[in-house]
Amino acid sequence: MASKVRAHISGLLIASLCAIVAYMIHLLPFPPFTIESRHPVDPLLISLIIGLSYRSCFGLPQGALPGVRWSSKALLAISIALLGAKIDFSVIVKHSQESIWLSVFCVFMALVITEWLGVKLGVKRRLSRLIAIGTAICGGTAIAVTSGTLGANEEEVALSMASVTLFGLLCVVLLPPLGLWLDLSQSQFGLWSGIVVHATPQVMATAYSYGAEAGEIALIVKMTRILLLAPLLLLLNIWRVREERVAHQTLDRSTLFNPAHIFKVFPPFLLAFLILALCNSMGFISQDLSLYKIELPTIIMSLSKALMMIAMAAIGLLVELSKLLHIGPKPIIGGLLSTIVIALISLSLII
Repeated sequence: MASKVRAHISGLLIASLCAIVAYMIHLLPFPPFTIESRHPVDPLLISLIIGLSYRSCFGLPQGALPGVRWSSKALLAISIALLGAKIDFSVIVKHSQESIWLSVFCVFMALVITEWLGVKLGVKRRLSRLIAIGTAICGGTAIAVTSGTLGANEEEVALSMASVTLFGLLCVVLLPPLGLWLDLSQSQFGLWSGIVVHATPQVMATAYSYGAEAGEIALIVKMTRILLLAPLLLLLNIWRVREERVAHQTLDRSTLFNPAHIFKVFPPFLLAFLILALCNSMGFISQDLSLYKIELPTIIMSLSKALMMIAMAAIGLLVELSKLLHIGPKPIIGGLLSTIVIALISLSLII
């Protein structure tokens, strides 16, 4: 028992060390890590790369493997649940009545087009779907959240996260001058960047560089996209359970939603996510509640981010670089084409 605990602790410590180094790199005071006081490079991707680099340079002790695997799953589930404290349904409904259907439509189109392009290019459907989810919802976070449900391996998570982060950074650089060239208003550019750019820090870096009003609108649109993560995850779980039963020839449509199978379809961390979102929307997670003068929502979000970075570092520690390189450049090409197509579709609907 004691040796098992030590193994878990050693794996957790290695992953935590990688996450700390990644966070320090994330804050480096020069581009692309810092642009106008914002940090658009996804710290989750940096954590994953540091974990991968650590394993490539130093290897991974066999005794630390159980702790690394535990960190990649348990800490990820906890961090996802805590993300619910960021969601405020009332704010989304109040400020995005005009844009919510546009956001939903563009998310749907991004999911369909990205996966279709990937499959046409010869990319495995699971990897194409991961890139599609990262492109449509919220970058690396969405990939991390759904990777377990899709049964993705560490190499697929690493490559899909690298893809969406790369093109999110291209959007940070290219969208503001394009917006000026197209003479987009603050509200138009806020909608466009909120729909097209992948990760939340990248959305903020893109939209706020265009103007404060554009930044505020983009953030609301981005919150709408993040909110869609919950129903998407639920649908993916339903589909996974159905496929498992078909594979074992035990599919009974009348019992698909049987309470006995509720946690297969609706995992506990998703339930916790929705409960926290409801609590935040009802004002129970108040800005007035603080610990050492730090607001409670800030504490929860910081904890979620830290745990997710450790989980991503753990996934990086499990990646075999040779397998990652073997996948080839096609997923990156698919991600680029998808980003361009979604940018054009959303722009045509806005102007």
